[in-house]
Amino acid sequence: MTTANSVRITIRYADNGGFPWAKEQRFGWRPWQTYSWNDTSRFVATPKEREEWVTTGDSVRQHRVRHVWPWNDFRAPATGMTERPTSYGAGRAEETWLAAVTRPAFPPGGSPADAELDRGSAD
Repeated sequence: MTTANSVRITIRYADNGGFPWAKEQRFGWRPWQTYSWNDTSRFVATPKEREEWVTTGDSVRQHRVRHVWPWNDFRAPATGMTERPTSYGAGRAEETWLAAVTRPAFPPGGSPADAELDRGSAD
């Protein structure tokens, strides 16, 4: 692997409180393969940030993350978050898993008072 045929992926796992672990599973396959066999998952501490290097071009990668870590289940996660099968170009990429969804509380350039008026409050 070289920087010319690789992508550096920064992966972040958020801490949502409670037990500080999650489960993950990654798949990778080449174009001539019809499936990827990886029937075990592994744990990841939360919060955590790490770096992975992945082959670019026609290699395909998929990542699954589950917010809980059942002690008695080491099979592939059947629930949780699943990335679409992805091929990367050389360079850098980022992934964030289990983070909170954020959105503006009021319109861009506006104020909280504008948001109250938009909801129909009468003053």
